[in-house]
Amino acid sequence: NVPHTLTLPGLLREVMGIRIEEYEALLEDAPVRCAKALGGKTVPVRCLADWIILEQASVLARYAEPHLRDYAAVTAHRFGRGRAYYVGTCFAKDDTVRLLVKRVLDDAGVERPVAIPDGVDSSLRAKGPERFLFLLNHNDDAVKVDLGRLPSCRELLTRKKAPRRFALPGGDVAILKWTV
Repeated sequence: NVPHTLTLPGLLREVMGIRIEEYEALLEDAPVRCAKALGGKTVPVRCLADWIILEQASVLARYAEPHLRDYAAVTAHRFGRGRAYYVGTCFAKDDTVRLLVKRVLDDAGVERPVAIPDGVDSSLRAKGPERFLFLLNHNDDAVKVDLGRLPSCRELLTRKKAPRRFALPGGDVAILKWTV
């Protein structure tokens, strides 16, 4: 670590629209109240709590613990042509993380042509008009994949036309190809 005189988040303060007064380790899970965009519920967080003070950002989640109530836990700030998000804690449950990622992707206008099941990595590549979707199932069990709005695809490993819905076995890979 290099010591400096800048208040956290340092050089990103203007981009994030916040400053961090202090931070602390959380020895036990603490409650955070989420805005409607993150489900509108009180959810547990753990490990750390940045004491976020708003400068221009808006709150997506705020600590509910009595000594932390004045501080935000998650913020969003419009900056330039985009939006910067700051997460100052660790969510204890994946559901809240999924909602946050969905919000970030929606705000950025990222199109998701296929709903990716939990535990599956996906990567979309393009070469000219050709599109390639790589799917890797990290689960022990098979997952159901629904190709949703994708046009007709070929599965390159089997060299067969991909069905609209198929099971991807645990630990397996699928590579789908289509043309736009």
